[in-house]
Amino acid sequence: MRTILVGRVSWFVGFVALPSSVCFGSEKVEFFESRIRPILAQECYECHSERHKAKGGLLLDSRPGIEAGGDTGPSIVPGDAEASFLYQTIMHHVDDEDMRMPKQGAKLENSVLADFKKWIDDGAVDPRNTAPSDEELAADTDWDAIAARRAQHWSFQPIADVDVPEASAGKTVIDSFLDQARSDNGLTVGPLADRWAVLRRLHFVLTGLSPTADEQEVFSSMWDESGRQVAVERTVDKLLASPRFGERWGQHWLDWYRFTEGNGGQNDPEIENAHEYRSYIIRALNENVPYDRLVKEQIAGDLLPEPRLSSDGKLNESIIGLAQLRFVEHGFFPVDALDEKVKFTDNQVDVITKATMGLTVSCARCHDHKFDAVSHDDYHAIFGVLASSNPSHRPLMAGDQLESSRASLRDHRNQLSSALKLQWIAEVQKPGFTEHLKTFASGYQKLPQKSADKGHFEDHLVLKREDALHLLTEAKGKTDFEQLFKQFKMRVTKSKEQAVKKNAEMTVELFDFRRGIPDGWYSRDGSLSFVAPGELGIGVREGEVVTSILPSGVMSHGETSLEQASLFSPKFTFESGAISATWAGDGFAQFRTVVQNFPLVGFAYKGGASALGGMRTILSADMDYWKGQRAHFQLNTRRLAPSAVMGPFILGKRERYDNKPQKYGSWFHVSEVRLLRGDKDRLLPFDFSSEVLLDLELSENSLDGLASLLQEAALDALRRWQTDGFSDVDALFLT
Repeated sequence: MRTILVGRVSWFVGFVALPSSVCFGSEKVEFFESRIRPILAQECYECHSERHKAKGGLLLDSRPGIEAGGDTGPSIVPGDAEASFLYQTIMHHVDDEDMRMPKQGAKLENSVLADFKKWIDDGAVDPRNTAPSDEELAADTDWDAIAARRAQHWSFQPIADVDVPEASAGKTVIDSFLDQARSDNGLTVGPLADRWAVLRRLHFVLTGLSPTADEQEVFSSMWDESGRQVAVERTVDKLLASPRFGERWGQHWLDWYRFTEGNGGQNDPEIENAHEYRSYIIRALNENVPYDRLVKEQIAGDLLPEPRLSSDGKLNESIIGLAQLRFVEHGFFPVDALDEKVKFTDNQVDVITKATMGLTVSCARCHDHKFDAVSHDDYHAIFGVLASSNPSHRPLMAGDQLESSRASLRDHRNQLSSALKLQWIAEVQKPGFTEHLKTFASGYQKLPQKSADKGHFEDHLVLKREDALHLLTEAKGKTDFEQLFKQFKMRVTKSKEQAVKKNAEMTVELFDFRRGIPDGWYSRDGSLSFVAPGELGIGVREGEVVTSILPSGVMSHGETSLEQASLFSPKFTFESGAISATWAGDGFAQFRTVVQNFPLVGFAYKGGASALGGMRTILSADMDYWKGQRAHFQLNTRRLAPSAVMGPFILGKRERYDNKPQKYGSWFHVSEVRLLRGDKDRLLPFDFSSEVLLDLELSENSLDGLASLLQEAALDALRRWQTDGFSDVDALFLT
């Protein structure tokens, strides 16, 4: 209170004789304009200006406002900074923390505080007769000016050459700086540590482990024989070369990048292969990888023109750095996908910038940073890069290690295909083949039908009315087989026409892979290839060789199912209610509809499934809940999938497969993907195995005649497979 009263008297004396327009010395005016006005504008106007508000009744955007003071009295005593309340608040020399300025901010730099003291002691010259106009205020608070001032902080300055203080004998350059600093501050050096303290400190700092008895004996001998300095240097060299060094100091790096093996949330889903990142950091530190290189790998390890390889040349080390982006919390299937994306992307921005720059860049998410030279635009530039990236695993093999084997692998595959064609033709031509067909078809009669409205899959083990073998199941108890066959062909033809028409009506957009990869889709890993009808679906479990004959489309296992591959669609906004995908795969390959980059699936996150068995399926899912949201489609072999998904249901029961990468690999094949109009729309099967029978005629009006008809169709299809003209329907029929 005493300070306020004295200030009020002095304030009146200091300003009472000033006219409305005052001429000040040019040097003092220049000092105010260059050193004081920018700080007032950038740090004070938000709470103390006519254009914003006058907290505490104080305006600092004009000389009259400063003259008037605030609710507590005058703010400045011209000629006496120490007695000025404004100076006391920015120096934090007031007991009330709420009065320490800037409010809820860091204390101003010492150089700025010195400028304010000089300004006030020199008479507080202020040429501002009125509050600034909107244009003047915008110029005063321009971000470029604010950032330029904040960038003068010592931590943003480039490394500079400085004069090294004279070092004492046996001292290092660093010691000389420490000695000078101690001398400047009147400090003295404490007594030297004894040999045992030195040894413990070296071990605990560099490896985190206490020295063994043998190490203590060796160190003590060196200390006695070669002296303190030699013993320390040799021990440091040994500890730096120890694998334990990377483990000890890698712990700090892992803390900076919040290493975890789970995504947190209610069920804490496992982050597969998280250990690879931990091992990568330990290797990098033990191999003395430069810091700048390691930072680049954390941000763009997949884009480096010359990735860093392991010592044996087989592992792409650089790409592992990106794994730190996966160590984020994911909610328990959040219903707001955009909010979830903003949350985990903001966490990525926060971690990267804190770990690499020591700055809270995330504070600029909603506005320019309050204290640092980080703008709102800076934050969203980084956010945009991370938000536009797709979550996925990446293969760690360096280069294409399969390249040298591709020709031989393809040759073996072709030999298998040729051998199968010959073997199957021989099997079909055997006299007992028609009896086998009748027995095989009768076994299907007991299989339950599956509701297309409830299931995600066109179940390949359920015999449908348009399947070729269904002709034999319908023949039971019949006598007029010619009429039966005629009605069967009419039904198949009608079903085909209706399916094609209905599918066209409900389709908003079609991505057709039967002529190659559609525009905008792209492959990140592996060797994807377009295949004509007749490519083999290879089994991935022990004892399986071939699981299916595939239609035309794009597949991932042209040479081997051990190769990893991924396929991504362009980003799009859901304007329709459902999706469908006609695809096949094995080994828990995945088809995903990824909403706002959320890498998990389940509950509201539909439109995803894993593939087993190699048979073609039609995936359908209601996506109406996500209308208006950004999304993309993603197909992955199992090891590249961003998360595990539930396996398919077959015959009403979940298959008891281990949902882990299969011993013999994983693959996928896709024919088409569609966006459908309504949330209840479901794609109708549009290719029927029975279409191969439509141009045939029944030669004998009997059950044996029907079986012989199917035998003839199988031989024709196999011969087309050997020569030319093999179709998607042929592939479906033979499978």
